[in-house]
Amino acid sequence: MTTRSVSVAMATYNGAKYLPAQLESIAQQTVLPLELVITDDGSSDSTREIAEEFSRSAPFPVRKIRNDPRLGSANNFFKAAGLCQGDLIAFCDQDDVWQNNKLEVCTRYFEDPEVLLAIHSMEMVDEDLQPLNQTVLPLSKSRVVPPLHLDPWWLPHGCSMLFTADLLHAFDHAHRPDAHIGDDLSHDMWVYFLAHACGKIALIPDKLTLYRRHTSNFSGSPVISLGKQLKKSKGASSDTYRDSARLVRQRRDFLLDSSKRRTAVCGL
Repeated sequence: MTTRSVSVAMATYNGAKYLPAQLESIAQQTVLPLELVITDDGSSDSTREIAEEFSRSAPFPVRKIRNDPRLGSANNFFKAAGLCQGDLIAFCDQDDVWQNNKLEVCTRYFEDPEVLLAIHSMEMVDEDLQPLNQTVLPLSKSRVVPPLHLDPWWLPHGCSMLFTADLLHAFDHAHRPDAHIGDDLSHDMWVYFLAHACGKIALIPDKLTLYRRHTSNFSGSPVISLGKQLKKSKGASSDTYRDSARLVRQRRDFLLDSSKRRTAVCGL
């Protein structure tokens, strides 16, 4: 099977401090992406200048778009991904560092046409890339999981994902269901929700990203899924459970309403 092309979708905002290392790690991939799409959400530092300089010598095309007005994190990622032209899309944070075989390892799993999403483990590091002896998304073994066989409330990080472009383009994210944190589903939660319902998900134990933890990133701590939160919270109020039931119904209704597109794209 011919290897499918990969687009990298990077959302930036005032990321000048760590951006050069991430860009260099993409350029050092053993399997290079088709392109890098950078959507900047109105940075006031030198982020855009760094991206411009990198684009002059990058071993792949770099497209740079500036948002006006600002979109916020999730919609910035959605915009970047929506502009991608590859068969597969990798979300890319501005402050991490990829292992040089990340794309090579992940793309292998898409030789199975039913795989819609690949998720890999990550090594947590400090702002100087020193290991913190903690694994983000620890996965015990490599496996491919059928639809609806994982925790539906699991919250994998977008920077650990590679997914099919068809999955993203088949559904309008503007009408996505709510998240349990009181907002629309984020970009990574949305992709996981769709893939979990529609097709197979590949789980990869290799730590293919150095996940940088620092004072500026809002997602530096591992996220606990709603299911685990409820299990831990024996005294959870009835409102919590009612809200969970509401979210389940909302997601069910979304999938039922979208059944025709889901059948066409996911083969279900």
